Amino acid sequence: SSNKSQGENFIIYDEVEQKNILKLKINLENKSVAEVTQEVLKDKGIDYTILGSGDTVYFSMINGIKERSNGPLSGWCYYVNGTRPSVSSGRYKLKSEDKVEWKYLKDGLKN
Repeated sequence: SSNKSQGENFIIYDEVEQKNILKLKINLENKSVAEVTQEVLKDKGIDYTILGSGDTVYFSMINGIKERSNGPLSGWCYYVNGTRPSVSSGRYKLKSEDKVEWKYLKDGLKN
């Protein structure tokens, strides 16, 4: 397997402060983005808030950083392999070779 797949495949990044909150390598196979994210945050003792459940699950706060705390459009968005899926994190099922990145963006409407 290539070097790329050896690296971290789960990243949480605060783009406003330009700080990594978390970077690690975990097994993503056959889990939803939301499942993986909750497992990791619980495991690492990082606080979070989710709204909704299942297909409508939405992360409104991670590590004390809340949506809209940096302007009306700020919030948490997730990317898989560098692109932003159009479905919720509760619906997106991952493969082992995927890479997940959560980013806290000042403008969550922009890609």
